[in-house]
Amino acid sequence: KGVQWDLTGFHVYPHQHSRSLLSDGWYGPGGPLAQLGAFGKPVHINEFNCGEIYDDDYENVAGQAKTESCLRGLARHLRELVQQAPAFVEAVHVYELFDEPQKASPENRFGLFHDIDRPKPHLSLVTAIAGGAVSALERADLTRRGLLTDADIDTARTRTRAVAAAR
Repeated sequence: KGVQWDLTGFHVYPHQHSRSLLSDGWYGPGGPLAQLGAFGKPVHINEFNCGEIYDDDYENVAGQAKTESCLRGLARHLRELVQQAPAFVEAVHVYELFDEPQKASPENRFGLFHDIDRPKPHLSLVTAIAGGAVSALERADLTRRGLLTDADIDTARTRTRAVAAAR
């Protein structure tokens, strides 16, 4: 109907075992990324986190089963976003920076940090996939958990440096 727009927003909270964002037919042929790409506009995923966060038995504690499932899902779906071609995903905003313990569940546990002094493994995972710098300890934690390999981390870092150099 003649509506003009600059970018398309989308938010999604996939579980570890959710269908791929590249093929989930619930969204239409080719999955949500193909559907978003069909608009020909940049895409901002304006809320992204793991679906497990909404589960009643989500522990929000590293090492616990549901939290580790969340981390595996984040790793899987974020790698797909980085490697996919159907949509120009310009930005992914992970919701949110800090937990908010004053809120009721599940709204109290979306953070990349428990509080300013206690980052979650989610933070180093997102940082590494985005090609940011992670410490040797964070790298070891990500590889020990099987979330990323050293090669994954190095490739993301190299890709980010190449993009920055091209600008």
